[in-house]
Amino acid sequence: MCIVIINANCCSHSWSYPQPKKEFGLQYLAHIFAVDRQDCFTLYTMLERICEIANQTLKKKNQNAHATIQQMIAYIDAHFSEDIGIDVVSGYIQMTPNYLSTIFHAHTEKTFTRYLTDKRIEEAKKLLLVNPNIPISTIAQQVGYKSARYFSKKFHQTTGIYPHEYRQGTVAEVTN
Repeated sequence: MCIVIINANCCSHSWSYPQPKKEFGLQYLAHIFAVDRQDCFTLYTMLERICEIANQTLKKKNQNAHATIQQMIAYIDAHFSEDIGIDVVSGYIQMTPNYLSTIFHAHTEKTFTRYLTDKRIEEAKKLLLVNPNIPISTIAQQVGYKSARYFSKKFHQTTGIYPHEYRQGTVAEVTN
């Protein structure tokens, strides 16, 4: 209980109100615990150090999360054409799907599914341009969709046009 009260006075990053002046904090502590001023100052100094350590730990955790996100992105980029989901990636990275989803969204501002869909659609766009004779159903399979209809729906949701329209539009632009 003491740490929670003091935490509000020493870890300003966790709280929405400004950090009180040190002198006010000491008087506040002395009042709560009915201890003399020197003991209060010692306690306050110790708790400041605890907050510093907590802040360092949070910073390290953030760096670790960034490295994990990079691992996830590398895995998705290498395996987007396979039948993958957050559960597959979490098995590869050996962390829980919920944790990975949370940190992925926090760091990329995209859900795992949105990132995977965007990656697949970008790759499909490239394939649509490379060879206009490849059937859309084949491209759908090459980028990880089992159903050409579902692929077309996702393509349309992402780009605003259907794959055949994208192909026709880009081919028309190239020939003009």
